[in-house]
Amino acid sequence: MAVNMIGVILAGGESRRFGSPKAFAKIGDQYFYEIAYKNLEPVCQKVIIVTRDELLPLFPSHLLKIVDTVQFKGNGPLAGIYSAMIEELAEQYMVLPCDMPFLNRAILQRLCNVCSKSMVVAVRNEQHLYPLVGIWNRSVINIIYDHLQNNEKSVLHLLKKIDTTWVEAEYLTKNPSYYFQNLNQPLEERSE
Repeated sequence: MAVNMIGVILAGGESRRFGSPKAFAKIGDQYFYEIAYKNLEPVCQKVIIVTRDELLPLFPSHLLKIVDTVQFKGNGPLAGIYSAMIEELAEQYMVLPCDMPFLNRAILQRLCNVCSKSMVVAVRNEQHLYPLVGIWNRSVINIIYDHLQNNEKSVLHLLKKIDTTWVEAEYLTKNPSYYFQNLNQPLEERSE
């Protein structure tokens, strides 16, 4: 288990292209949020789900769920990460979006093993950057706050300004194109 690491599941997006809340889409009999939770739980001391007000009652009561801080409500993933940092004190936060259900705990464990003193450790491959799969150090909290205060919502823009270590997806898995799929439409529509 990682030392002083909180897991953060980002499950508050609008899911416009998907058509329904992605957190409650399923693969087999598991919701996307459940898959993320089960993968984070062994590598983090605690897991927080960051979601929207209207989705809160849909999650089981025993899970730790929060919404964005009032000041930055609805301002995207950075607001979710910031809100988790405000809610729970930790040295590091392993962040996962709920819409990447093929990631697994072995990949997350390898990510935990990356030694870096950077503010953020995130994942990339030749074609894509995955800024929402990563480990965020608490030292970035004030920078996120300033970014949001200036109405800047772009995660990538923030990561270009700070000390970020990009880990190659191929280091984490031999099949990154499968495991790092971001699902923006239901699985049954993808095969058509």
